[in-house]
Amino acid sequence: KKSPMSDTRIQKLEGIGFQWVVSKKTGDQSADSWDQRLEDLRAFKEQHGHCFVPRVYPENQALSYWCERQRQDYRNITRGRPTKMTEERIAILEQAGFQWDGKLSVQRAHGINVPPTKRSAKSEVVAAETAVADAVPLDDPMNAVGADHANAMDAVPI
Repeated sequence: KKSPMSDTRIQKLEGIGFQWVVSKKTGDQSADSWDQRLEDLRAFKEQHGHCFVPRVYPENQALSYWCERQRQDYRNITRGRPTKMTEERIAILEQAGFQWDGKLSVQRAHGINVPPTKRSAKSEVVAAETAVADAVPLDDPMNAVGADHANAMDAVPI
């Protein structure tokens, strides 16, 4: 069917970037939005050398949320749950260098310098205290626990 719009009007609209076709939604994301985040991920990798976008990333928090969503969708597909993830998107993300496991330990294994979280910093302190406690013998007079233990043992009749 011929449009009642004149060729001049069509050219003017296209001249200002008018989009004639609106992308179809795929769940709660549009295809254009997914493609934009993929481009953002590629730019992040170009800048940082990896695809581990931090969970808190003020420069592009939407990219951070998107990466977490991709990981969640991937877990869902591997568990046979409903998901928006497709085999095509999996291949595209893997080709871009995306890692499905975003845990800090995995990032560190890939050589990414990840600042310690409060939880990991506390774990490191506990580990250091445990190592020191294990290194001090119980019968060392400077070790209060060892001294109490030794005194209690002296009081036991033989």
